[in-house]
Amino acid sequence: MTKKENPIPEKIAQYVNECYFSQGYTPSLREIAQKMNLSLSTVHGYISRMEKNGLIDGGNKNNGTNHRHARGVKTAIISKTSSDTALVPIVGTVACGTPVLAEENIERYVPLPRELIGKGEFFILKTEGYSMKNAGILPGDLVVIRKQNTAENGQVVVALTDGENATLKRYFKDDDKSPVRLHPENETMEDMFSFNVEIQGIAVKIIKDIL
Repeated sequence: MTKKENPIPEKIAQYVNECYFSQGYTPSLREIAQKMNLSLSTVHGYISRMEKNGLIDGGNKNNGTNHRHARGVKTAIISKTSSDTALVPIVGTVACGTPVLAEENIERYVPLPRELIGKGEFFILKTEGYSMKNAGILPGDLVVIRKQNTAENGQVVVALTDGENATLKRYFKDDDKSPVRLHPENETMEDMFSFNVEIQGIAVKIIKDIL
């Protein structure tokens, strides 16, 4: 997670929805380019990736003709984007055991209500391993992370250790001179200690299958 989140896909989705709900139709690629102050080719690239990720539908097709260029795109995974909805990217996997690098490779976007997750910038990580099982976090769960670089004692954090290894643990630090203690919620595992810890965010929600 060394890359900054790119807000352009969310802004495009918001603009598409605003046009649809205020005017009854979605914008063309040229209109999106003008609104976002981007080149037409750049917008076309974003739209292609957003369509691949399931963020938008690339427009209606009729008799084998794609009318995207004639009158635009439409959203597919949300009925309306507004200030009370966040499009949160799933960006990779984080270990709940041996730390692994969590690559920021957006797989798709998930719409989540702000009343559920609160304010801020968010991303979602898939979990693997059992070090947080006593906190109810199991392999395959999706953990919603609020981006921030500080944490309070007892919070579950995504921590970057040694500049490259990301892990999900409970955070503790006694004072400025002591190392950070990353505590696994598993009685069979030992705490991790490090002076070189970068907080990537704190866990706010867990999304999991119940079957």
